[in-house]
Amino acid sequence: MSLAADLHLVLRRLRRAPGFVLAVTVMLALGIGTSVAMFSVLTGVVLNALPFDDAAGLVSINSSNPRLAIERGQLTPGEAVQLSEAAAQPDSPFASFGYYNWGGLTVFDAEHPRETSVAIADSGFFTTLGMQPLLGRGFTADDFAPKSDAVILSYREWQRLLGGRPDAIGAIIDSSEGPKRVLGVMPAAFAFPSNEIGAWLPHQPFDSTAPFYAHAPFVFSIARFKPGLSPSVIGARLEAIAVSVRSRLQLPDDGRQFSSTSALDDIVGDLRGALWGALGIALTVLLIACTNVAILFDARQVDHGFEQVLSQALGASTARIWRTRMLELGVLALLGVAGGLAVAWFAVNALRELAAGSVPRAELLALDPGALVFALLLGAATPLVALAAGALRYRASPAQVLRSSGKGLLGKPGAQRRLLPIVAMAISTVSLVCAVALATSMLRLRDIDPGFRTDNLVALQLFRDARLDRLEPFAESLRERLAALPGVSAVAFTTAAPLSTNGALSVDLKLSGRAEVEPFQAGLRRVDGGFRELLGIPLLSGRNIGREDNATAEKVAVINRELSDRSFGAASPLGQTLLLPLGQGERVPFRIVGVVDDIHNDGLRAPPAPEIWVSYAQSPHSMMTFLVRTQGPQAGIARQMAAAVWALDPRQAVTRQFDLAGEIDAQLQTIRFFAFTVSAFALAAVVLGAFGVYAVASLQQRRRIREFGLRLAVGARPVNLGSQILGDGLLSVSAGALLGLAGGWFALQLIAAQTFGLEGGLPWVMLSGVAAMAIVALIALLLPALRAMRLDPMVALRHE
Repeated sequence: MSLAADLHLVLRRLRRAPGFVLAVTVMLALGIGTSVAMFSVLTGVVLNALPFDDAAGLVSINSSNPRLAIERGQLTPGEAVQLSEAAAQPDSPFASFGYYNWGGLTVFDAEHPRETSVAIADSGFFTTLGMQPLLGRGFTADDFAPKSDAVILSYREWQRLLGGRPDAIGAIIDSSEGPKRVLGVMPAAFAFPSNEIGAWLPHQPFDSTAPFYAHAPFVFSIARFKPGLSPSVIGARLEAIAVSVRSRLQLPDDGRQFSSTSALDDIVGDLRGALWGALGIALTVLLIACTNVAILFDARQVDHGFEQVLSQALGASTARIWRTRMLELGVLALLGVAGGLAVAWFAVNALRELAAGSVPRAELLALDPGALVFALLLGAATPLVALAAGALRYRASPAQVLRSSGKGLLGKPGAQRRLLPIVAMAISTVSLVCAVALATSMLRLRDIDPGFRTDNLVALQLFRDARLDRLEPFAESLRERLAALPGVSAVAFTTAAPLSTNGALSVDLKLSGRAEVEPFQAGLRRVDGGFRELLGIPLLSGRNIGREDNATAEKVAVINRELSDRSFGAASPLGQTLLLPLGQGERVPFRIVGVVDDIHNDGLRAPPAPEIWVSYAQSPHSMMTFLVRTQGPQAGIARQMAAAVWALDPRQAVTRQFDLAGEIDAQLQTIRFFAFTVSAFALAAVVLGAFGVYAVASLQQRRRIREFGLRLAVGARPVNLGSQILGDGLLSVSAGALLGLAGGWFALQLIAAQTFGLEGGLPWVMLSGVAAMAIVALIALLLPALRAMRLDPMVALRHE
């Protein structure tokens, strides 16, 4: 018969079995949907190339120092300049090299000034990326002259500032740095180094006499290597450049070296392995669904086996029976694909919202044509996987079946059928172990004490473009205005709020009387006299920075416990002198007057790092962060704080406003994303795995009804029959749990970068996952066991 006739037969059969069709479709939709959703996440974050020609060749050059435990660190201005100059030499490994750093530009395009993030780029930046403007031109040599007025806008800022005018080139923008002339507009796809960037400014020369030139790492880079160079040759040439840089900057050989990282890896960070691991867990959900489809087909053949072999006895060929069965699997797979795409659409939208702010490139998460192709491939593979799992079986010839009236069509369960629930249990256990690990990590991370108070605390950050001698008076005036706001109980200011990168600075330090710099870098924060009390950070010894530590007084510093332990051990650091690379010329001496307790300034995951506080009045800086504590939750406080800024200076923009409790919560966003995602996959896997255990036990119970009836008739106790069903099932459960325990350990290695605080509790985490799966499986076994115990012997003996 024709394929169309066979398809018609299959559709008629499926219409007569709506429960079977629904069960298979739901399971496949769940498996395909979770897999496609996670594939879309992996594609958006990792697999989609950066939007540049030959994006795979883009690398960032990092400054590393194993001695200082620095990996993939930023460059100092001196290193960036020297690398740029070295790129022009014949023996350079670079085909092109550029550097940039972040900044802000205040624009006046509305009632109040607005700050937009900018990248301040050198002449090699756009050349290395190889991206041409959508309108206008890029930077030329003349644009890097001092006091240049050139600016290149992002597509978004072009729309916002100039309404997307096609004649925007040459337009003048009123900004805090004076009038800026628009040279070009970049395409919408160009958002490097971040989609937060609103404009690019030409980089002005660094002051090579300032201590930060050789010591402060805050410069980023982008480069391409010359084609054909091996990694060993690139490494040797980078080492030669590092030696040259140390010589020209008169730096000691303290272990600093240059390394390279793929630009995409630099953005994605340590998420790559975790995302692949999450996709693997999602695919296991589909694998369990396919094994369950095989189990359902197995049960379906028990119910309809006599009809099948009767057709074969009447002339239907074995090939046609196989063809109709494969068509049946194919139709169900297509239904699963349709349902899976619907599940994936909802899942991707939810994951995009959940990933915003915690997963790089989250805005690229979407069901694109690649996801559709992936879904179709999964749908096409589903019948093959189900077939491999034993969806089609023939255990007896038509003559044998007809003589036995259909009894024993499939004979005794084979090893393959007993293996299915074991595989499902193992896969489900792996998923549960990973979910428990991530959930435990999130809870432990949430329970960490950051070391400072965050209740009712709001921060306002701004860049103040003014002479150094005018910064501290402005900060004091704004502090007084903020303190006068209704409901405000305390105000302090600093250069960088805890957990914030805006205004944060790391420096190497030297102690008076020691020949070498300390073998680590320390965070540097300028603070006023109220900073410590406002945050509730304990003072361990000495005194706090006070109002008496003004510009004319002796320069003083307060250090944290971590720095004290590293540099002074059990000795008191009070009275010792730090030599810090601040100001111009030689290092500036600061006398240590106090020691405070540690805080988690670099994030909850990171242990407390060495930190130095100096008086803002003695070392003013253009970055200011005002911390305002209110007497309780107060609506509108952020708006009132911004109004206080504009009342003091109508042309001063606010960079950012946030509450510190929200910053703590943001620390949990990435691990929350993975915990939610993997837990959802684990839940799906557990449900499907439990269904598989139930289905196999139920099929076994139905297959042995006559045997159980006979045993009951001769005096067997019902509880013994139930125990046998439970015992047989628990053997599969135990075998699957042991395999899952081993698989869970390997899976945890893939997502290790996203777990936290599991070192001592890893066995407990793994056993918890196994125990939870065992309990669910036991519940799934109870119903078939209870049915076996409640059999009526007379009914069972008449069962066909």
